[in-house]
Amino acid sequence: MSQKSRLNGIDLFRGFAVYAVILLHVDEPIKSSPLGWSWLLEFSKFAVPFFLATAFYFNFQKQYDKLTKPFPIGSRLLRLLIPYCTWTVIYLAYKVTKYGIDRDLDKVGQLFEDPFQLILTGGAAFQLYFIPLLMTGTALVWLMINLTKQKLSPALLGAITVVGLGLYQWLIASGNTFNNSEGIAFEQLLPLSSINSAFITVLLRGILVAVAWLIRCFPYITIAMLLGNHRLHAKLFEFKASSLGLAIVSFLVINGFGIHFLPAAIYEILRGYITLCLGLFLSEKIPDQSWIRSLGNAAFGIYLIHLILVESFYIVIGRVFPTWIDQVSTFSLLLLSVLILLLSWMITTFLDRIPRSSKLLFGA
Repeated sequence: MSQKSRLNGIDLFRGFAVYAVILLHVDEPIKSSPLGWSWLLEFSKFAVPFFLATAFYFNFQKQYDKLTKPFPIGSRLLRLLIPYCTWTVIYLAYKVTKYGIDRDLDKVGQLFEDPFQLILTGGAAFQLYFIPLLMTGTALVWLMINLTKQKLSPALLGAITVVGLGLYQWLIASGNTFNNSEGIAFEQLLPLSSINSAFITVLLRGILVAVAWLIRCFPYITIAMLLGNHRLHAKLFEFKASSLGLAIVSFLVINGFGIHFLPAAIYEILRGYITLCLGLFLSEKIPDQSWIRSLGNAAFGIYLIHLILVESFYIVIGRVFPTWIDQVSTFSLLLLSVLILLLSWMITTFLDRIPRSSKLLFGA
């Protein structure tokens, strides 16, 4: 693969992935799914695996290109922590205002009932969990780089990846993955209600969530290390028309139907890396376009802001056209998702041009 200053295919798929995230959230108040919507939702779940695969892959690519420089763990974590704290406050303020206007004081009180979930696992808005998850994975990247000063052989990395996939498959099959709605992990293995001490409960809860996230991130990271091997990387990403065709077919088949024939762990991680590969291959064919660069740069901000716009839409439509929810169709939800994407993109682009807001809101 030739070296380009900008990977336009990756930027394009960042936009596609964040649109998929909007699709996953745009039907929240809908009681019954319209025709074909459930399949679209399952297809759209490639988004978070793609974001994880991309983040870890480029972490290793940058590190391998600068072998003499230490991995900048402090700055990487700070660039995630600052927007996480900012958006936690924003979503809390938004919800307190919304519930206050509705005079629903019980819901205001419920927001602060679980400080652990609120502060550490993105409880202010359910998409925020991704940031502490990514921070945990980034810390693991730093640890793996320091533990493996010399690059491991592809065979050894392959074996470690198989072990990691097996461990993650066990985590999923046992029902012990991170539960976003409750802010806990390993609830099947060790119910937190069985522990008496509040301090131990919080401490153990934090450890278990961190372990669940580390198990999830580990195979992503070992695959990123494997793809970072220069000889293997050159062979895998040598651009050919057949490679692009295979990546497109794989993307469609696995995301569309892989849930029916693949183990859950392999299904998830394969979705992320096939989408990454497709983005890399498309980067060889897509000419540089300012709108694609803008979309790629704005993807993180769109991810963070879109939920406020989705909820605001339903608040307004519930007062102006209350029967709309009962008449919703797949087409209308797709159209609404496009409008939310465009509006989020515009707001993010505007705020990103202001240095202080850019740093606080997006870690730039």
